[in-house]
Amino acid sequence: MLQNNETNQWYIRFFLGFSGWIGALFILLFLAFFVSYAGEASLPMLLLLSGSMLILLASIILVYEQGDFIEQFGLANILAGEGAVAVGLFALVDDNVALMVLTILLALLIWIIPHYLHRLIASMGMGISLLWYAHLAHSLEYAIALYSVVLFTLLLYRDKFKHSTKVEAIIYGLLLAFIAFNYADWFTPKHLIKEHTLIGLTLSTIVAFSTWKIVQSYALLKEVKVVSSALGAVCLSSLYALSIPNLMIPITILIIAFWQQDKKLLSLSILLGLFSLSRYYYFMGNSLLEKSQILLLSSLGFIIAYGVLQLLFKKDTHA
Repeated sequence: MLQNNETNQWYIRFFLGFSGWIGALFILLFLAFFVSYAGEASLPMLLLLSGSMLILLASIILVYEQGDFIEQFGLANILAGEGAVAVGLFALVDDNVALMVLTILLALLIWIIPHYLHRLIASMGMGISLLWYAHLAHSLEYAIALYSVVLFTLLLYRDKFKHSTKVEAIIYGLLLAFIAFNYADWFTPKHLIKEHTLIGLTLSTIVAFSTWKIVQSYALLKEVKVVSSALGAVCLSSLYALSIPNLMIPITILIIAFWQQDKKLLSLSILLGLFSLSRYYYFMGNSLLEKSQILLLSSLGFIIAYGVLQLLFKKDTHA
């Protein structure tokens, strides 16, 4: 089913897409009515089978059909199918096996299904599955450190890939999984991450490398003042960020966003930075005087850094 997306008004496309989700909802209600008559023993298997059928149906639709209605109809069905398969897997097999099977399934669907939003959501689910598997294996700190190296390397060199849009959705999904897992500690009574030092040092190394790439791209490696200022800024920001959990994450994203001129990453880094600082300010583990001093120093540091960047790159239109 083809339609001319360029001539249709946005509100027509919106209602077509919304009707696709309504159609998918009726299918889910029918399956829920059918599954409700099954006993508890056969429920996980029925969820697994019905989820697999939805994934197969939606995959065919998304690969071979076009149009706002059919696209949203397929997206809603494939997300519901993946959820049903996940619930069935965790009910039938061991958690470690379920996580590995789910990770492999999502990895295959990410590459097969040509849909940006599905790749974003499925990549996030795949990243969370991998990190949760590492948590069950009691090696979460090392896994997150390695995960951050792979993730930010892909983010730094994403323009080198042939299928840039496909890779961008996958990277953004993995980044959201990384953020969700790190910031989950702020909302759970039992912290998933016991030690942040290794993660902070890894992110500091990534910041140093990204800063070097920025200085290199502007042909400033021969400028001693610029190199020494950049090195000092990296060291100070790393020492400062290690005192506040997760603050190195928005700093790392901010540096990469500045280099690639990515407004989405820039907005994300600012929001995460404000959240980290405000959450730290209301944390009761430190005195109000200590937190106020750190926040005052951070404000001065950001003002100085902004002024330095304006002086160094005042001739560049992107700065």
